[in-house]
Amino acid sequence: VMFGSFHAYYVYPIQEHVVEHHHEFLYTNFMTFMKMFRLEALGDFDLWEMEGQNERIEGEIDSKSIHAEIDDPKPDHHIRVGLLSLFVLLSLSVTVVIMNVYIGLLSNLYDDAVKKQKMLHCQWRSHKILETN
Repeated sequence: VMFGSFHAYYVYPIQEHVVEHHHEFLYTNFMTFMKMFRLEALGDFDLWEMEGQNERIEGEIDSKSIHAEIDDPKPDHHIRVGLLSLFVLLSLSVTVVIMNVYIGLLSNLYDDAVKKQKMLHCQWRSHKILETN
């Protein structure tokens, strides 16, 4: 799933994905993969970063202070809608799949513990009885 989403994201015409020199190819692919890894595995994302843009800080510096504002960049509407769709699809589907696997695993472990509960309790009681005699 992660490699498929990496490929789906990599084909978007974002300037960061364009490699000018051959030695930048591995680094560019790795950083693109890390964006998808952060989105899917860690739930960490920045839509502007996925679009290949950064927020802009504009301001002035006085003798004792800094007056600045952070502005969002102008979105590229040709890419933005597709990236938002990809983001929603991947974040929801991967999150739901991982959550269901976790719930299934946890319920199986709970069922196993409930089956062993009576036996473990009887063992504990027998050890306590032997300790007191």
